[in-house]
Order: sequence, then structure tokens, then C-alpha cells
Amino acid sequence: MFDFLKRGRLIRRGLASRKIRRRRPRSELARNLEYAPYMKALIFVVFAGGLAFLVFSGQQPEPTKNFVIALLVLATAITQLWINQPKTFSQSSRILLVFGVILAQLAVTKLLLVICNSANYSFLKPEMGGLITPYAFAPLVLSVLLGRHHGLYAAFFVSLWSSVLFGPIDAPLLVTSLISGFTAVSLTLQVRRRSKLIRAGIGVGLAIWLLSLTFGLIGPINWLFPTANDWGMIGLQSALAVGNGILTATLVGGALPILEQCRRVLRPGGVLFVNVPTWRGKFFLEFSAFRLRLSPALEMDDHKMYYNKPDLWPMLVRAGFKPSHLRLHYHKFGLNLFAVAQKARK
Repeated sequence: MFDFLKRGRLIRRGLASRKIRRRRPRSELARNLEYAPYMKALIFVVFAGGLAFLVFSGQQPEPTKNFVIALLVLATAITQLWINQPKTFSQSSRILLVFGVILAQLAVTKLLLVICNSANYSFLKPEMGGLITPYAFAPLVLSVLLGRHHGLYAAFFVSLWSSVLFGPIDAPLLVTSLISGFTAVSLTLQVRRRSKLIRAGIGVGLAIWLLSLTFGLIGPINWLFPTANDWGMIGLQSALAVGNGILTATLVGGALPILEQCRRVLRPGGVLFVNVPTWRGKFFLEFSAFRLRLSPALEMDDHKMYYNKPDLWPMLVRAGFKPSHLRLHYHKFGLNLFAVAQKARK
């Protein structure tokens, strides 16, 4: 009630401005959507639909049985989130972040497994799928954004779902995913520098390599007659296993420092505009520059990364922008992604 008197004293002492910044109240609709039960139910239904698509797509035995198992795991995951993480369960934006990141990892895992088992590429053999699957993506992202409890949550449940995506329950995939996820979370308990993310990636890569050796995904290795081994292939498989974790950590942490600095220099209510090329645009941009030579090749060589919404949105949130203050949309026929991020007003 008497804030104006305090403000008057600060103005007379030269510690405050006479002008007052206009404050925009939070939208009533956004507040309702954030805490509405039907919005949470919609997110869970969409996630279940994504699981159905991943399980029933492709040729695999007993897809109905695997989908029922996936739904039971989903019910357990929802109950676990409700009991142990009530704050996250109460906010639709957090639920969307958790299950969106998990679904993104599951989609990439399914795609890689299908490609490796299709025999369309001589280089990608069925056993390669276990070496290049991004086991630590969801645990790393959620551990950095929301804390270690969410990272462990993602590691556990994404492993269970991954094991039923391609036929009968894959025990080696389940164990590798669990241990890799737990390793990622344990090495990112206190992330103060981005170099620690790379350290976590190396740890995850070594865990994948050791487990791949254990389950026979690397090799076979004849310890009695070393000269009979194909060391070139063994070296390649080992590089894929270790590089898997390092690449995942690099993608998670690579763009975060830039976004954090952009947010730091913005005034309250300031707006950051981000325009980046997408993975769909990568082919057309490089084809135009390198083959048709219609655009400068130097500009394409300067591209270090391509982004879709699931890539850019978590990075903006990690940089400190609120989900309610983010707007992302594709333009130029999906070749570019444009983001508008507003810094919260104090």
C-alpha cells in the first residue's frame, strides 16, 4: 500500500527513475491452459498416440502386446510424476517438456532401428542400431533443465519404452539405455560449465562401449588369435559407441551459452529474435550452394548446426526464457525456423 512512499524516497535519493515501466499482466488464457486438467490429459493422450504410431509402424511381431505394455508403463510414469514431482505435474508446460523430449528420443531410436534392420544400407547393419541410439538425450536434457530427479525419471521410463519399440523386449537395449541414462545424470548433478556436459558425454560413450562389448555388439573379438580379428571394423564400432555419447552431449550443450548471453543482455520485457535453418532446409540449402551454385558456398560452410522445434525450444527454456513467452514457427516452406523469445518482466 505504501510502496509509492518508498519509491518517492528512492527517487529523491537518485536511486529510482520517475518513469514506471508498463507491466503486461499474464494472459488469463495462458494461465488457465497452464493449470487446466484437460490440457494435461490432452498431452498424455497425444503421447499415447505417439507411442501407438511408433509401436505399430514397421514389421514386427506382437505389436498389440507391446503397445499394451507401453500403456501400462505410461500409467506408471504418470503416477510416478504425480507422486514424486507435484510441481511438474501441476504445470502443463513442464509435462509437455518432459514427455516431448522423451517422445523425441523414442522417435529417433525407432527410426535408427528401422534403418539398421532394413538392409538398405550396407554400412548400417542390425547390430549398429545399438551403437548409435541416442540413449542419453532425454536424461541429459531434463537433468540440465529440470534437475537430476527428472533426468533419472527420463532415464528409467525412456529405457522401458525403447525396449518394446522393435519386436520383443530387447534386454541388451534396456540395460544399455538404463546405465547410459543413469551415467549421464550422475555426471551432470551440478552443471556449472558446458565442459561438464562433454565430460558426461564421454562417460556415457564409455558406458555404451563397455556394454556393447559385453553384449557382443562390437566384434566378434577372438582373444586367442588377435590377428584373425577385423580390427578396422572393431575400431569403427568402438568409435561409434564412444562418439554417440559425445555427440549427444555436444548437441545438448552447444547452443546454450549463446542463448544465455542473449537473455542476459535483454532488458525485462525485451525480445530476442532467432532465425535458424532446419534439418529439412539442410538438403535444399546445400544442394543450391554446392551443386547448383545459386547461393554462396561460404555461407553454407559456416553452418554448424540445424534446428527443429524440439531442438531449439529446450535450449531457449534452459537459457532462462519462460515457455509462456516463447513463440516458434517454421517459414519458407519449413526450410527455416523463427523463434520469438521475450524476457520476463520483473
